[in-house]
This record gives sequence, C-alpha cells and structure tokens, in this order.
Amino acid sequence: MLSLNVIRVFIFSALGLVAHSLSFETSLAQAKTSLELAEKSRANITFSGLRVYGDGSSSFQVKISGSTPVKFSQNGKSLRFLLSNAEVELRNNRNPLRAEYFHSNVVRAQLKNTRKGALLSIELRKSAQVEHNMLKHAGGVVLRIDIPAVK
Repeated sequence: MLSLNVIRVFIFSALGLVAHSLSFETSLAQAKTSLELAEKSRANITFSGLRVYGDGSSSFQVKISGSTPVKFSQNGKSLRFLLSNAEVELRNNRNPLRAEYFHSNVVRAQLKNTRKGALLSIELRKSAQVEHNMLKHAGGVVLRIDIPAVK
C-alpha cells in the first residue's frame, strides 16, 4: 500500500503539471492576442497614383491610413520604398502601373505586400535623384515622391 507521503507527492506533482499547463496556455493565448493586435495595427495603403506635369517631371503619391517608417533604396533606375508595418489590402492596388506611354521618367510602379511591410518599386527611364517626404493628410499620411524630368 502506498504511504500517505507518496500520495501527497503525487498529488502535488500533478497539481504542478496542471498549473504549468495552465500558465503555458495563458502565455499562448496572450501571444496570439498580441499578434492579432499587431496585424490590426498595420497601416493600410488606400491609394497610389502618378501625376505628370507639363515639364515632364512627375510625382508619385501613396496614401496611407497611418504613419509608417519608410526605408528608401536606389540602384540605378530602380527605386524601392519599404513602408514598414503597412499593407496593400485591395488587390487592384497591387496591379502594376504601366507608365511607359506617359511623358514621364517613370516606366512602371508597383506595390506588393512583404513580411516587413508594403514594398513600392518604381522603374525609371533614366537614373535620377528623387526626393520623397511624408505629408499629413485627412485620414492618414501621404508619401510623395518627386521625380525629375528625363534630360
């Protein structure tokens, strides 16, 4: 027959496993909630478009529902803007903007979702120094990219 001490050890061990299991499930539920909140807090890209001016210069604008950091890189005629913690929800906004027939230095632009955020890729006819800035706008911000004319 089992002694009373052995039974006590067994009961306390079982209770410890249950407590550990409950604490693991609580941690898992908290992690899931944090992930859901992070996904909901992503800024949405609501519009993107190209405006061409009479002198051949242009501006590309991206409207975003909330502020987001922008990482810019350029490799020759290729421009990349990573909008961290942003996403393109509408499928139509992920279609490429083919601008080769416009009187502009922009040939093509496209937005796509990545794990790090939304990536805007712009291909130019000729390499140029572009300027970009974030402007406050009703309902969010606008990333404006100024592109000089082809010379």
